[in-house]
Amino acid sequence: MNTNFLKPLRIATVPFYNAWPLTRFLEEELPDAVLSSWNPSAMRQGLLADEIDLALMPVAELAALPEAVVHGDACIGARGPVKSVLMFSKVPIPEIRQIALDAASRTSVTLSVAMLEKFYGITPETVPLDYEADLNRCEVDAMVVIGVTRWS
Repeated sequence: MNTNFLKPLRIATVPFYNAWPLTRFLEEELPDAVLSSWNPSAMRQGLLADEIDLALMPVAELAALPEAVVHGDACIGARGPVKSVLMFSKVPIPEIRQIALDAASRTSVTLSVAMLEKFYGITPETVPLDYEADLNRCEVDAMVVIGVTRWS
């Protein structure tokens, strides 16, 4: 017997300001739901592990979730520059040899690496971004940072 209807709905959102228009009223509209903040790159695993029931997640993850169902037609998108995904570099871009990547967004990381290859002809070594590190003292040439509020 399926007893999922007895449990509160577990909803994962993202900890970024650009999600606010989509998540602002969730607590009021769904007072019995359990809301939690997740990095977009962790949501697929959270769904597969039955830790969450519903997620505001990257559309690119749908290919890895064949049983996923899309609810609604709202999204986080931009028609112009996006200022929540930033690449910082200590050297001119063509000289980047090692880049630290923020694991919060697979999409942003993939696009950053593809941009460096396509437009600059470079394929730097990639390493995970250390969240505990002082960004001003990182040993890498460059880094991609998502949702910089945690360092603001």
